[in-house]
Amino acid sequence: MKRLEIVIAIIILATLSSCEPPVTFTEPQPSNTRSLSKFPKRIMGNYKNLKDSSLVTINEKSIIQTYDFDLKQSLKNIDSNFVISGDTAIDTKTNERTFVKIIGDSIIQHFHIIDTIFSIEKQGVLKKFKGYYFINIPYDTNAWQVKKIQLLKGILMLSSIEKGYEIQQLQQITESESDTISYNFNITKRQFKTFIKNDGFINAEFYAKMK
Repeated sequence: MKRLEIVIAIIILATLSSCEPPVTFTEPQPSNTRSLSKFPKRIMGNYKNLKDSSLVTINEKSIIQTYDFDLKQSLKNIDSNFVISGDTAIDTKTNERTFVKIIGDSIIQHFHIIDTIFSIEKQGVLKKFKGYYFINIPYDTNAWQVKKIQLLKGILMLSSIEKGYEIQQLQQITESESDTISYNFNITKRQFKTFIKNDGFINAEFYAKMK
């Protein structure tokens, strides 16, 4: 088993949404649509993921995802550099201390990870179109990652674009050639509307609004 801090790094990298988006657009979408300065009150609030324990908080200017979970492993697998003293794991090389819980022959560590998915104050662009909200996240020069938000009967749907079928749809709609290196699309407002109608943004996560 790897050392505790390496395990932590792996978990953080796996959960945060910092990976390269499969699709980007050359400008915030939909184009030629005014940007909103903040989220409306009906959208703001706390939402619980229906599949895991993560929470999403939407305030006026941002969307924040919070992960709270426990990691359990056998005491036998802990790196020999660590010494357990009460509720603390001590790295004898660096003297770094980590709060843990010991139950039987297992060690449990709690993780609290906060990830900012979207922020207007960090150049993010929010737009509304056809009853949906679209968050535009700057990725690179003239490259924006776009996600779709819909709130219906207390259920928040946060949708993104995946590779494969949706990329083929975008290539057909924009009449662009296949490019195995980059999927950065220049798309008109009408073409974007067509993409939505053709079941674009197929990768969805569902969150229940908390009272």
